[in-house]
Amino acid sequence: MKRMIESHNIINKKSGIALYRQVADFIFNNIQYGYWRIGEQLPSEPSLAEQLDVSRSTIRQAILELEQKGLLVRKHGSGTYVARASYIDDFISFTFPPELGGYHCSIEQSDIPCDNVLADALKIPLGTIVTYMCQIRYIRDNEITSIEKIYVKKEYAENLPMHAIHDFTREFIQDNCNVDFTKVDLKLKPVLLADNDASLLKVKPGDAALRLSRIYYTYNFSPVYYVENYILADYCEELILKNK
Repeated sequence: MKRMIESHNIINKKSGIALYRQVADFIFNNIQYGYWRIGEQLPSEPSLAEQLDVSRSTIRQAILELEQKGLLVRKHGSGTYVARASYIDDFISFTFPPELGGYHCSIEQSDIPCDNVLADALKIPLGTIVTYMCQIRYIRDNEITSIEKIYVKKEYAENLPMHAIHDFTREFIQDNCNVDFTKVDLKLKPVLLADNDASLLKVKPGDAALRLSRIYYTYNFSPVYYVENYILADYCEELILKNK
């Protein structure tokens, strides 16, 4: 049975933190832990105000903040519902504009044992088998701009077809495994390319690149899959200039 996070552990009127932010955190955490799932309706504003012992205007302000972040959607005459986290897609779309190329070529798909990085990212024992996919992104005259590596837990990868680029992978898992993604951890880090990655990008080992890594979670902060992109430094500069 689903158990709501206790409101008395969240709302503290003496903490100095704005009440609407505490309410927003309360709603957000209940979504993250699966008490309210995507598509489900939240209790009414009066009901939440009574439960949390705050004013309706505080509830309204908290809901507005979460609505602006894409976590909630209000339907006129119906109520407030948990939305699919479209803000994740918006950020990724910004990260990979058309200037970085829209053509992918899948070069590998296999089952591999996870190393320490994957074990930590996916919260699984070292050596656990995961499904690995690698694609190259092209632009202009077959010019390589980046490589993308996707690592999916085996229970979510059954029947996942080859050529499953990241966007397709996310949609496939959502549709075929009945998974809702509720959170993404994203990190950007400048790196020097290792031999294998440099070979795929057709540059020298030690050349500079930007590594973008993401972990996608479902409810209860359970990781589903991990993605790494290595973007050549020249295209990072182009990307920054074109997005100023």
